[in-house]
Amino acid sequence: MLRLSIVTTILEAEDKLLDSIRSIRPRQNSEHLITVAGDYERASRLVRDLGEKRPVLIPAPKCNITDGFNECITRASGDLIWILNSGDREINIDPLIDALAADPTLDFAYGDIRYGESLLRARPAPITKLGCCLHGMSFCHGAVVVRRSFHDRYGLYPFYDVCMDAGLFIPAILKGARMASVNSPVAYIEPGGRSNSPARRIPDLYQIMARHLPPPFPALLAAKWYAASHLGAFRSKWAR
Repeated sequence: MLRLSIVTTILEAEDKLLDSIRSIRPRQNSEHLITVAGDYERASRLVRDLGEKRPVLIPAPKCNITDGFNECITRASGDLIWILNSGDREINIDPLIDALAADPTLDFAYGDIRYGESLLRARPAPITKLGCCLHGMSFCHGAVVVRRSFHDRYGLYPFYDVCMDAGLFIPAILKGARMASVNSPVAYIEPGGRSNSPARRIPDLYQIMARHLPPPFPALLAAKWYAASHLGAFRSKWAR
């Protein structure tokens, strides 16, 4: 049976972290690594009061999100790795684990998410360079379980303001990483956060695209994503 390492990084421990921990209580054969950039004693006290013994808290003063992910990944002992942000919750990642167990050649598997009240379905990623870049990222780290060897082969999360996922997975796909998609919701992702801001997200995506596509494609894609984000916001406001 494949062992799972669950990775979380936090600034300050809040009640929503406890919701995340409760959601994985039934999950056996796993470890939970949590980097704490803020008040380590408070985080320890909250987890201890919850009565959970599995989480391993790692003090990481002044650690950013990318460093927090990577610190946990380098310490992980599991065969598989799943990132669970504070406030996010497991629905059922068993289909992802089963897909990886059934096919040892797969590097990662991903599925759909519940984002607030919405169900967001992940599109299968194309494997051509242009197709992959046009596709962007329709899945996030909360919906992906990777094999530990994936990071050995393709590296850790690169530093971007918010788009660490795209910075890791798009180059990996272009280099031949093998993946499978599962048509079912695997995790609940709490709405909001830094990645919700087009002003933060689109510059990151532009930089990533510029590494793989010649001008003017990166600028055109950035303009497309910017327009799409504002159109989505307009539709949501109009619907209300």
